[in-house]
Amino acid sequence: MSDPRDTFDPLIRKAFQSEGLKSYYLKFRGGNEKGEGYIGDIVFVDVFATKLDGAETVYSLVLKTGGKNKSMRQIVRLGFEREIYIYSKVIPAFWQLQEEYGMVKFASIPRCYLKILTDSQETLLLQDIKSVGFQLYDRKTVMNLDHIKLVLKVLGQWHALSFGLQSKHRLEFSRLTSKWKCPAEEIFVKSHVGKWMNLAQKHLLSVLEESGESELLLKYKQKTDNHMATSIVKDILYMEKEHVVITHGDCWNNNLMFKYENISEASPTDLCILDFQISTLSSPVIDLSYFIYAV
Repeated sequence: MSDPRDTFDPLIRKAFQSEGLKSYYLKFRGGNEKGEGYIGDIVFVDVFATKLDGAETVYSLVLKTGGKNKSMRQIVRLGFEREIYIYSKVIPAFWQLQEEYGMVKFASIPRCYLKILTDSQETLLLQDIKSVGFQLYDRKTVMNLDHIKLVLKVLGQWHALSFGLQSKHRLEFSRLTSKWKCPAEEIFVKSHVGKWMNLAQKHLLSVLEESGESELLLKYKQKTDNHMATSIVKDILYMEKEHVVITHGDCWNNNLMFKYENISEASPTDLCILDFQISTLSSPVIDLSYFIYAV
């Protein structure tokens, strides 16, 4: 097995070439297990660095790389392309808009130190926000109102940046998003996930029919117009044409990390949003609905 330092060293040198590092050593803290999460591989590492002026500092990082599972490569590639594009193009455009109007930069995201996208490589080197006090909410516990309100507030800020950019610089917004594919369609409609959804829908209809719930079955068919689950998802993704934003796309518990000032952890003071791999151009309601049903 190759030494992970062989992978990390060139990335660290490239990411921190402007930081004036004299020397450093790495301490690895594990990552996702093999086969855990098909969208990529994750490694956590601390960089203990000494700068040219003698100052010592620690960078806590997360390395995300594209998985090599051949059956999932198309989806993995699309997801990394989108997240790298968000960090490379979209967020700088949002920040420039905010600077133009004297606003504080949107900061509810991890710092991105390095982005690499080649024909054979997808790499993101991000700040590990656990090192500055952020943590996941226990997904087995019902999320309380304070957490929900903070998530909705931050999502509102994220969506507002799209509306603002469209209002003040419509051509730039169009340029940013005009050639986008929809990662959610690739994942939830065209892949094996879509097949599972359609099978689950067929099973639901069979259960309703066999249990004598004819009235409920009729209502369901009328509501869905007898469309398959994947067709419904596709319609939802593309139904809004006018009031669209750059969505997050995957607003569930594990992509939301909270920070607290009190030991009770009942009321968060800050939020950081992770993982923009299925971000797309759609209605802001998609994010809100996804979040509400996910928590």
